[in-house]
Amino acid sequence: MALWLGKVGIEEEDLSKFFRERKKLMEYYLNEMKFRVTLKLTLKELKKFEQAIIQEYGTFTALNSRKAAHAALEKWIQETLSK
Repeated sequence: MALWLGKVGIEEEDLSKFFRERKKLMEYYLNEMKFRVTLKLTLKELKKFEQAIIQEYGTFTALNSRKAAHAALEKWIQETLSK
């Protein structure tokens, strides 16, 4: 366990048999170690973000916010790497 502790890119095979046999515990460790990005938005930015999400997805929810953020990140990565 100490071998992967703190490792961002852990995979299922990095976990011991004990964790792999316990699906929920395994999912927790795999998800807990994922890289996170936190954004602080001004109220003005939040309102624009909310409007855009409602226009694209119909409702402003945490799930739709994540979808929009992932889409924006993927687009930015693709544009940046294609330069």
